[in-house]
Amino acid sequence: MIEAGREFIESGQVKLFTVDSVDGQSWANPGAHPADRALRHEQYDRYIVQEVAPFMREHCGNTNQKFLATGCSMGAITRAIFSSGIPTCSTA
Repeated sequence: MIEAGREFIESGQVKLFTVDSVDGQSWANPGAHPADRALRHEQYDRYIVQEVAPFMREHCGNTNQKFLATGCSMGAITRAIFSSGIPTCSTA
């Protein structure tokens, strides 16, 4: 993915921010109670909304640039759910 976008990244047209998931502590944790899995995922979502997104916006000069969230496997599912459920992080 990085190689395919190298030209845009190096020219400054695109910025990449990578954030690790907590899937191993939430949905993919077979040893945790389902309620605890959901709680951990909710904590992660709050972290993204309250810390990561503001950091990204500030790093981009507080412009109205749009974010694109993507991921592979569980990350893709998580981002799709997250993006559709948070009005401040979605244009839908």
